[in-house]
Amino acid sequence: MRSKVKITDPKKAPAHSWRHWVKDQLRGSDAEAQDAILGHYNPRNAGAGYGKGFRGMPDKLVEVVEKIKSPLTPI
Repeated sequence: MRSKVKITDPKKAPAHSWRHWVKDQLRGSDAEAQDAILGHYNPRNAGAGYGKGFRGMPDKLVEVVEKIKSPLTPI
């Protein structure tokens, strides 16, 4: 994976670096959707815990994820 995504710093964990990259790609999209996609639990107010939230709405999350452009070239 390191060679494919060109992570050369041995101190960087590829999976964690990937998570940071995805966070950057999601900037500007709904913050709750970002948290749901990245597995963060970050309630912003009392109402954040109401209803299913984005975790219960995978179709809405797909719309957000589809906007991310892959950094990998097709094989």
